[in-house]
Amino acid sequence: MADQVFAGAMWINSHLFNYGITANYSTNTLVINGSDYITVNEGCSGFKQDYQLLFLFLLYPGIWKHKLWYIPFSFIIMHLTNIFRIVVLTAVLNMQPQYWDFWHEWIMRPFYYVVIFFLWVLWNEKFRAKVRRLRGPALIAER
Repeated sequence: MADQVFAGAMWINSHLFNYGITANYSTNTLVINGSDYITVNEGCSGFKQDYQLLFLFLLYPGIWKHKLWYIPFSFIIMHLTNIFRIVVLTAVLNMQPQYWDFWHEWIMRPFYYVVIFFLWVLWNEKFRAKVRRLRGPALIAER
């Protein structure tokens, strides 16, 4: 997964931005202006967040036919979020490298969990809530 995140971030950075980036594909490293670099390793792959997301939606109530498409949809959203995260960190490293640690630890890492939270809110409001509304009147009508 780290290879895919690296490739996506490299493509966006090289096609949309002109940062003077070179890539070391053997180590998944983006080298910016010959000195600063970002290495996309296993910890940056998003695997842990996908695992958390999978179990959140498997254990949370809802209709299984919706879970069968919503879980893979959520994986795609998380993968795109991770690519966005690396692209933003590349921009930070290019423009203000002194803020790298702050952005990496306090902005972009929690951003993952903000996206997971919004995916859960969407699930809860649009799909799980629909189940409650359908069951509610049916139960009242049976009494």
